[in-house]
Amino acid sequence: MIITLTVIILCIANYIRLVQKQKSETYDIALVECGALQKPSYNIQKEFYRFLTAGFVHFSVAHLLINMYCLWSMGSSMEMMLGPVRYSILLFGSIITGNIFAYLPTILLVILIIMVFKMQGLGGDSGKVYGDGEDSK
Repeated sequence: MIITLTVIILCIANYIRLVQKQKSETYDIALVECGALQKPSYNIQKEFYRFLTAGFVHFSVAHLLINMYCLWSMGSSMEMMLGPVRYSILLFGSIITGNIFAYLPTILLVILIIMVFKMQGLGGDSGKVYGDGEDSK
C-alpha cells in the first residue's frame, strides 16, 4: 500500500500547491505550473512529462476526494495483489496512456474546444483509476 499512499499524498500536496499558486497567479498559469496537460501554453514536444504529471492535478476538492477514495479503494487491494513494481507499472502506465488518449486522438477537437469554449485542460486520476478497475476484471 506504500505506492497507493504515496500517490495520494502527492496528489493532496499538489492540490494544496495549486490552491496556493492561485493566490498569486491566474488559474491557467497555476495549473500549468502544477503539471496539468493544459491549453497550448506549453510545447508538448518538449514537455512529454505532462502526460504523467497531469495525473496529479485536481481541479477541485470534490475531484480530489472522489479520485483519492477510488484510488484507495481499488489501489490498495491491487497493490497487494500485484506487488509494488507491477502495480507501479499499471498505475503510471494508466496515467500516461489515459492522458495520451485523452489528448492525441482528438487534438483538432481539443484545439477547437479550447478556442471556442475556453476549456481549462486535462488533469486528475480518472485514467489510472479506470486502468486499475479494468485490470481487476
